[in-house]
Amino acid sequence: KVIPKYWKHFIASIVLTFIIFKLLLKKSEKFRFFWDRAKLKLPLIGKIFLKSSLSRDIRAIAEVYRSGGTIIDAVNLIISDVELNLYLKNIFKSVKETIMTGVMLSQALERTGFFPSIVIRMVKLGEDTGALDNALLRVASIYEDDMRREIQAMTTMIEPMLQLILGAILGIIALGILLPVYDIISRLGVM
Repeated sequence: KVIPKYWKHFIASIVLTFIIFKLLLKKSEKFRFFWDRAKLKLPLIGKIFLKSSLSRDIRAIAEVYRSGGTIIDAVNLIISDVELNLYLKNIFKSVKETIMTGVMLSQALERTGFFPSIVIRMVKLGEDTGALDNALLRVASIYEDDMRREIQAMTTMIEPMLQLILGAILGIIALGILLPVYDIISRLGVM
């Protein structure tokens, strides 16, 4: 009885919440930072967001370095244009500041405490062998492959849930059609 009576208020509160959320994202950098960090921790899709961003960022570093730019140029490009997530942008700002003190990229990535050890080892190997661009492209490929596996696993999990939801919706529709018919037939039988 509550929902039919107050359905307009319910819909208005949902729309208002959405508008406030969008305004906070647009106007408040602290809220956007919090939201960008929270997005990366969402179940199922958080890892996909993270791996997608990191593969794009690392590929950008590799391409700038391959074309003759410095690591600082590449990280500046990520901070200014490539990365949209404020949380990840802050991590790359930390990487840039560390590199500017004369530290190698692998050590700068390690000091953030954010990147997995395999990424750090691969970047270090690339630095040691003089093939940093190839090592970074390999890391980006690993992130892209992991992202594809995550998406495949997520779609495999979603398919049965969608079937259950569609089955429930069809069951409700069938009950909505059959219950009035059954009610009419039972009343006719009583007379």
